[in-house]
Amino acid sequence: LHFAEILTAEGVRALASYLAARHVQLKSSRPIIEVGAGLGRLTHLLNATGLFDSLPGGGLLASDPQPDDQCEPHSIRFPLEQIDAATAIQRYRPDIVLCSWMEFGADFSSDFRKARVAEYVLIGELGKRPPPRSCPGPAGQDSFEVLGGDGRRHVMTREQHTALVGTCCYALSLPVEHHSGYERVLLPDVSSELLHIHDVQDAEEGCPQDEPGILVAVSFRRRK
Repeated sequence: LHFAEILTAEGVRALASYLAARHVQLKSSRPIIEVGAGLGRLTHLLNATGLFDSLPGGGLLASDPQPDDQCEPHSIRFPLEQIDAATAIQRYRPDIVLCSWMEFGADFSSDFRKARVAEYVLIGELGKRPPPRSCPGPAGQDSFEVLGGDGRRHVMTREQHTALVGTCCYALSLPVEHHSGYERVLLPDVSSELLHIHDVQDAEEGCPQDEPGILVAVSFRRRK
């Protein structure tokens, strides 16, 4: 369980199917690299589909210089290299790079373009969700009730909420011109299977948001 996304069998399968097909189309013999992978759970699940077993390159490799275990039991570890995005790309020279929920202010995609990778896939939120339902806070301050990654509801201030869920996917929020030399392609077959944690919360409460942010997978393909 990610703080903002629930990894489902359908979502993982759809993403794996897309990545495997693109790997074949690009005639790649190199591994697909996931950067900013946290503990490497997504890469582990993608490889577990078996769709990469017969492909050259050995499937996906996860990388993150500072693995974050806040959403996993401490006893669980997945294969992962503790290196940053630039080092991972330099070491493995991938044709395809994957990044999910790129943190605010960090633009790994500049490393992808500098290395002229054939394609990079970003997963995150487009659009803007209204803030959660407000409730009385200490000393008259606004506070919000939020469903956490631990399955419990937490009360936090507006500033705390912004710091937690304001990350979306940083590079996705940048103008398309920022991705110079690359064509931006929405992946509908993958995006339709992704599940945002707020989708579940909204459904449980029977009050879907009028202007929801949309969890999407977007491909950036190098122009020829």
